[in-house]
Amino acid sequence: MRLMSEEWPRKQARLSIVITTYNYAKVVCRAIDSVASQLCSESELIVIDDGSTDDTASLLAGHILPAEVNAGYLIQPNTGPAAARNRALEYCNGIWVLFLDADDALCPGSIEKICSVLTEHPDTDLLLGGHIAAYPDGREKYHEPSRVASDEKQRLLDYLLNKRISISHGCSIFRTTAVRERPYPEHLRQAEDIAVFAYMLSQPKCMTLQAPLAVIYKHQDSLRNDVSLTIANSALIAETVFESMPDWIQPYRRQYEAKRALSAFRSCYRAARRKDALAYYKKAFKLSPRQAFRWDYLSKWLRLIFATRAKGGASD
Repeated sequence: MRLMSEEWPRKQARLSIVITTYNYAKVVCRAIDSVASQLCSESELIVIDDGSTDDTASLLAGHILPAEVNAGYLIQPNTGPAAARNRALEYCNGIWVLFLDADDALCPGSIEKICSVLTEHPDTDLLLGGHIAAYPDGREKYHEPSRVASDEKQRLLDYLLNKRISISHGCSIFRTTAVRERPYPEHLRQAEDIAVFAYMLSQPKCMTLQAPLAVIYKHQDSLRNDVSLTIANSALIAETVFESMPDWIQPYRRQYEAKRALSAFRSCYRAARRKDALAYYKKAFKLSPRQAFRWDYLSKWLRLIFATRAKGGASD
């Protein structure tokens, strides 16, 4: 691959694919090849290495792609996935952009399917496709794209509060100008995508594509499973999400803050961090007793209370 510079060709494309990577030398070439094998004249690939300390940089420099493929890579100091995606956006020539994590892969034929839909519906702001979840034991499960309401308010409520819309990188295509208006929040190192996903769902034209677009590999060392980051970012996520939302959604902020607290409670519960879990449940209860009383959460809280009393305290 070639190292990108200011001379990166400014030729308009229909679709930009951005791969961000950090210490994923073992799998990043899989992601690159899954895209490069299906690039066409309407698409381009940008890979950005977020200051990896493994062999990623040398792998990118030595990775050979066909000369006609429009692909390049960037290297930046480690500043997090949000900053990496925002920098890549500066180089994107595509009217639309798809972000792919380095540990995932694009399904064969995805670019052709995406470009076909976008050609037929050029007013699309957000296109959601399906994905295949691949587990360490070899199991795979296909997930269809979530149904999205035609009403923007209902879409936001379904995503932020009702758990009816699921969005993942790799199978979501954004209008580039829209995501530039709401760039990824660089002060968050986890769940930084939620604010962007919510903003895109507030755009006028959202569509779905009934096909698997990406294989998303599940593994425990993903940043999604880092409880320390969950605790560090919990209080900031709601604030970040709602700062870019329209006025009519603001009355729902308290409910969303409760939901985030309950999500942190569940993560801490699974990690056996009793003290933190109890603190988050208490916060959620103050914000929204109705949500906290859902049996899925209440049953876990009761187990923690009984275990704490049995041990005579709430130690981690």
